[in-house]
Amino acid sequence: MAKKIVNLRGKPEDEVEEIRELFTNNGIKFYETPTGNWGVSMPSIWLNNDEDYPKAESLLAEYQLERYERIHGEYEQLKKKDQHDTVLKRLAREPVQVLFYAVAIIAIIYLTLSPFIYN
Repeated sequence: MAKKIVNLRGKPEDEVEEIRELFTNNGIKFYETPTGNWGVSMPSIWLNNDEDYPKAESLLAEYQLERYERIHGEYEQLKKKDQHDTVLKRLAREPVQVLFYAVAIIAIIYLTLSPFIYN
């Protein structure tokens, strides 16, 4: 019976590709379920054989730790060079978009709280 090993919702494409490569290189047979036409299905990677689950889980844990260390290292390097993204840098780079999102957030908060404030 198939067993779900990875939920793909919200995962970046490069990470998904690395997971596919990891399983393929280690001889673990799997298949994927797509998001679907309306994006409501559960995109996942499923193992064909239950017996592969402990090995796949171990490989995935090692991979995730390695990926965290790599991505965190890259972020720290950008931070040392002062090239990381901050709110102020984004405001300077994309002022209209930041202003639009700020107005949208304020409008949502107002519409949510106004029945309680003006009651």
